[in-house]
Amino acid sequence: MIEEFNDMPWHDAKLKEIIIDRKHKDNIQILVKWPKDYEAHTSIIEFYNCYAFQSEMNFGIAPPDFILNAQCIMQSKELEKLKTLWANVGVDLSKLYCFKIQTNSTNSTINIFSLGFRLIEVNICE
Repeated sequence: MIEEFNDMPWHDAKLKEIIIDRKHKDNIQILVKWPKDYEAHTSIIEFYNCYAFQSEMNFGIAPPDFILNAQCIMQSKELEKLKTLWANVGVDLSKLYCFKIQTNSTNSTINIFSLGFRLIEVNICE
């Protein structure tokens, strides 16, 4: 899972949309338009079983925001804090990941703490 996420062509991909779904399970979707040389041109990346969402979004630049890099993190202070918090109420989050996305255009940071993600290819005419 980590390699699959980290190996996607994040640099210069366009962050088009973020959707936080609180209706059923806590899922977060991001719509990404990949660089032209990537076989899937546009994808929804759905993070499922989310336990936290942190963002520092800066505005003032005309959209879309270009992604500088993204990575799946297995160890951090924030992850350990969440795991401890949930362990206190009997929830095992030993397989919790932090998916960190940094944008280039606005120097924004998005941290999604979830148990996994799936890639959904979409056909969008632009």
